Amino acid sequence: MKTNTSIQQVYKTMKIRGMHRRALCCSAGAIGCALGALSAFVQAGTVTEDVTLETIVVTATRTEQAIEGVTASVLVITADDIQKSGAQTLKEVFQNTPGLILQYGTFPSASSTSKSSVSIRGLGATGSLWLLDGRRLSGEVKNPYDMDRIPASMIERIEIVKGPMSALYGADAVGGVINIITKKPTELFEGSVSVRYGANADGDADQATVNGSLRGSLGRLRYSLYATLQSNDPYTEEEATDTRVGGE
Repeated sequence: MKTNTSIQQVYKTMKIRGMHRRALCCSAGAIGCALGALSAFVQAGTVTEDVTLETIVVTATRTEQAIEGVTASVLVITADDIQKSGAQTLKEVFQNTPGLILQYGTFPSASSTSKSSVSIRGLGATGSLWLLDGRRLSGEVKNPYDMDRIPASMIERIEIVKGPMSALYGADAVGGVINIITKKPTELFEGSVSVRYGANADGDADQATVNGSLRGSLGRLRYSLYATLQSNDPYTEEEATDTRVGGE
């Protein structure tokens, strides 16, 4: 009787252990299925999106090149950059541009008739070549270009190539090249007006600036019209008078 009881106990123990193994295997299988389902859920819910960055093409090097393929130092200022800065004139755009030095009137290397011009890397205003839509501005070899002629509202982007470009453009490009790309006419009519009043860039006068632009088409003709009006009211220093008793 004791022997049979012992055998039965051993059999029950083995049976229970076998059940435990099957339970563990089932649990492991259930966990594996759950992980597989979770992985499938995550993969199904994952959304991937390819982002393509805009390619910037530089034309101031005479041939169109992607900006990463240009060996010279290149800075591109877009119309969005100009709008965010609040600049109304080209001079205001260049005031905070690194590597550019603004020159006025009788400054060294600047023409006495030029209101404002730019020197690239300190090589003088006559060493900076100005291009408008890739074409050399006429009569600018001896007289640096006056930035006040171009309103900021007509600019699509500005390409500034710093460094000697005389091999491509001549001796007047030893400092670099500034290429101004203007906005193209549109089929639909567009117009804008902006007004600003406050101290001028030099802080010596009140300045009112009005910018206006019109773009559109008339049949097969497309047009772009831009205008800028500026009025300056210089600050005047009044002579101090002695208001003390006995003062003269």
